[in-house]
Amino acid sequence: MENINSFGSASVHAASYTEQQETLRKLQNRIKNLQKQIRKDTRLRDESQSQLENIDLDIAKTRSELDKNITQIEKSNFRISALAEEETAALNKMGAQQKQLAAMLKAAHQNQQTPVLKLFLSEKDPAKLSRQMVYYKHLMQAQEGEISSITKQVRGYVSLLDDAREEKAQLEGLQTKNEKDLKLLEQSRKQRQILVSQLAANIKTQTSEANKLNAEEKALNKILAELTRTLESFPKNSQLSFKSLRGKLQWPVKGKLLHRYGQNRVSGQNIKWKGLFVQAKRDTPVRAVAYGRIVYADWLPGLGLLTILEHSDNYLSLYANTEMLYKDVGAWVQAGEIIATTGDSGGNKNTGLYFEIRRGKSSLNPSPWFSNKLP
Repeated sequence: MENINSFGSASVHAASYTEQQETLRKLQNRIKNLQKQIRKDTRLRDESQSQLENIDLDIAKTRSELDKNITQIEKSNFRISALAEEETAALNKMGAQQKQLAAMLKAAHQNQQTPVLKLFLSEKDPAKLSRQMVYYKHLMQAQEGEISSITKQVRGYVSLLDDAREEKAQLEGLQTKNEKDLKLLEQSRKQRQILVSQLAANIKTQTSEANKLNAEEKALNKILAELTRTLESFPKNSQLSFKSLRGKLQWPVKGKLLHRYGQNRVSGQNIKWKGLFVQAKRDTPVRAVAYGRIVYADWLPGLGLLTILEHSDNYLSLYANTEMLYKDVGAWVQAGEIIATTGDSGGNKNTGLYFEIRRGKSSLNPSPWFSNKLP
């Protein structure tokens, strides 16, 4: 009966996992379809924004590949070092065995050069002499076999070293290519800065800037509305109540607080900051403020490369204008885990991180949620 219950429990867990994967797949498809529509709307509104998106995504992709190759090269170097140590140890062992064999061969040769009569005279027990000669013979054969085995082992290490060195050479070649690509992308970054300046010049009035910001907010609200609908059917994971973390969170990034929640974004217009902007050096690690699940990781007009993290109690945290995204939709992350790096994607004038806390679609002032007043 116990086995039947165990089997039934395993079946339920398997079914639950399958349902979760299917729900996750549906979420990803819905977001992709919504992204296509948002991108289409953005391109119709401003072709320059489309160019900005492509540049941001290309930079993030190349940076990701570069980091992966650096990690792989470090692993190859460690492997080569370990193999070299094993090869040296095997060579030393083989050398010692060869010396021992040489000494035995010399002793056997000396015995062979000694007249038989002298051997019999020096050794009172001929049977013992015979046994010694047989012993030497077997011992030399054993030594020869061990040396042969060690020689084969050394050849194996040499072959592995050659493979590892070849692998490292290929990776270094790829690393060189990536570095060249990164230089090209840095040029693209400069082009992006020019593009952003042109976009700013095109916004000749405060009204047109307000319209741009409103359009970007509308795109974000589309995403949040779709997430809210989909997450209602998402399987829940037992989490610490996010509401209970108010006043206890650590800042997602270290830097200078440049814009606060509720400040005016456009002079004379009723458009406020819905979150905080922390100015920081490019590639500064961005960390999740609390345990949760990635429900969005893509580019969005105005926000650039954006990660949205779902927490308990219908809370969301948003991390925008990043340089590179580390997590995919569906991944669970711990508080303090690195999920991105700071940047200026989306056409931001400053390098850093834009951060929001929302409950559903409603934005909240993030400042009271942190244990420290400043990042």
